[in-house]
Amino acid sequence: MAVAEVAAILELNQQTVRNMIDRGELGHMRVGQRRVRVRQSQLDVFLAAGERPNLQRRIPGRRSAKPLALLSRR
Repeated sequence: MAVAEVAAILELNQQTVRNMIDRGELGHMRVGQRRVRVRQSQLDVFLAAGERPNLQRRIPGRRSAKPLALLSRR
């Protein structure tokens, strides 16, 4: 699957998916020099592990970003 397809499934920005690939959080394969593909089986392993990307979201009215895990503890 292309990065755009994976991003749509995970409901993430395409750049976030690319960052996850670069950090080694999501298995992938290169097609040529620039194209990246994620096999369905690699995405299934990622989802089965229950992993969530290390995302940060800005909280309105605050200066610093907080990890999503902290937001859910409110």
